[in-house]
Amino acid sequence: MSNTLDRLYVQAAEATQAGSRTFFFATRFFPQELARAAHAVYWFCAYTRGLGRQAVTPEQGRLDLDRWAAQVNRGLRGQIVHSPVLEVFLDTVDRHKIPHRFATDLIEGARMDLDHFRYQSFSQLREYCYRTSGTVSVLMAHLIGYRGPALDYMADLGLAMELTSILRTLGSALERDRIYLPLEEIES
Repeated sequence: MSNTLDRLYVQAAEATQAGSRTFFFATRFFPQELARAAHAVYWFCAYTRGLGRQAVTPEQGRLDLDRWAAQVNRGLRGQIVHSPVLEVFLDTVDRHKIPHRFATDLIEGARMDLDHFRYQSFSQLREYCYRTSGTVSVLMAHLIGYRGPALDYMADLGLAMELTSILRTLGSALERDRIYLPLEEIES
């Protein structure tokens, strides 16, 4: 592996440690290659979701996500990209044979953060939870080597984690005019 790529994996580890101390702590018990890959996935996911969540305006978030999606798609097609986050993620995708759709699903989840402030039904909320958190769980399952039915279980685990996060942060979401609880559930 090139020194440049090694340095990018170090950056991914630093970004992971800064973004989630508990996730970073858990990766200390992984074999080195798995920890490096987990850091790359974390960095990609955090960066992607941050584009939607930290945008000054929804319009700017959409523009940033459109640019990012185009860059991600170029990289997934094997074209050269100039983004540390994406370079290390693409290396991980190649090494672990991760299907490309999970990267694009996550981008669509970040877009949902910009476009959906209310959900009519649980099926709509479930879609959001899958795209934002279920994809992360499935990406991690691929790193570990799980395939088949295990991926469905991992997607459900991601759904449960996102629902837990939604319930834990109800107050701050309300302050931002976001109500994730489905209207059908509130009305019944």
